[in-house]
Amino acid sequence: MDLAQRINLALGTKPVDLLLKNGRLINVFAGSIHTASLAVHEGRIVGFGDYEAIETVDLQGRRITAVPANHTVPAVGYHLDSGEGSLVFSGDTYTNDSLWAAVNRIQNLRYLIMETAFSNGEKEIAFLSKHLCPSLLADELAKFTGDADVYITHLKPDEVELIMGEIASYSSDRDIKMLLNNQVFEF
Repeated sequence: MDLAQRINLALGTKPVDLLLKNGRLINVFAGSIHTASLAVHEGRIVGFGDYEAIETVDLQGRRITAVPANHTVPAVGYHLDSGEGSLVFSGDTYTNDSLWAAVNRIQNLRYLIMETAFSNGEKEIAFLSKHLCPSLLADELAKFTGDADVYITHLKPDEVELIMGEIASYSSDRDIKMLLNNQVFEF
């Protein structure tokens, strides 16, 4: 999406892919929280307010907060909070003490979704691309003080069984599961 297209979408000249309505927007610069709608197109935020959209989701006052990620390109994860429970999606990330500082403050965390893209045999590739492998995931989860259900995503398709087997060998105290396509979490 080029700059002209982004500007036209922000101006509302054509429908965006997704409108997230009635979310609680946290403005970290102003120190305020207010209800807002968020327009998303091709995975990027293009504006705040009411937009014509192909799909609209009413967040009913839920909060979406960016959490730190450590990746080769600028990236974030997300903390989704309904007030009753929370979910954190790490996004693409590598070792990340800032993420754990944020996650360990969440009192109502029910679900933690972590990426683990490579097997231990590809640890050097994980290091260079700033992704996790099972041994790095185990090190990261040792920083987690909560008891949320943990799900793994972003596995290389031809190594799913190998990666999940390696994860199981590290996690005697946690039941770590693979995130399934179209899996729904209610919280």
